[in-house]
Amino acid sequence: MPLRAYYHDNLPGEPHLPHDSSRPVSLEYVEKLGYPVFLLEGPDIESQAREAAKQRGCGLTEESIYVWDFIDTPQSSPYVEHNARQLVESARNEDDFKKVNTTVGYWAALITGNAYVDLHDPFDDSWIRLEAPTGTMFYNVPGGLRRAAIENTKWIMFVEGDKSKVEMLFDKEGEDHTVHHEYRKGLGL
Repeated sequence: MPLRAYYHDNLPGEPHLPHDSSRPVSLEYVEKLGYPVFLLEGPDIESQAREAAKQRGCGLTEESIYVWDFIDTPQSSPYVEHNARQLVESARNEDDFKKVNTTVGYWAALITGNAYVDLHDPFDDSWIRLEAPTGTMFYNVPGGLRRAAIENTKWIMFVEGDKSKVEMLFDKEGEDHTVHHEYRKGLGL
């Protein structure tokens, strides 16, 4: 799977299928929305991700790094595990595909597997689907709405600050939160 982005077709169907509308979106536009994305290549993606996060100002401490392993048993705090399970379960059900917003920014690197990550485009109220192969690394802007089909993947996250401060807000709660309004204001909306 190549690293690419396109508008979601919004047709009914399983969230973990491509949903390609044949309307491509440039990675520059994705970055304009607050989600810089790039591809790490080579044999040791995790080490490259750590170096890339460090170069972008993330501390590499136990308090700022966590792993989401959807292949094996999650290795995170109970709070993170609960929210991760909600994301995975929602991606299995097109009627309950949850939007998520986080209160803290973080870099995410896909260590193993392929995923689909949907990023909300607030300029036209549509979804941009990012096809994420192994090695994809992108920034999750605080306040931006996302959805993800992430079964059978392993991610490493680099939080800006302390991971205990991360709140995951779903659906209406995420849309109504101050951090979402601040994100939109930062885009001029």
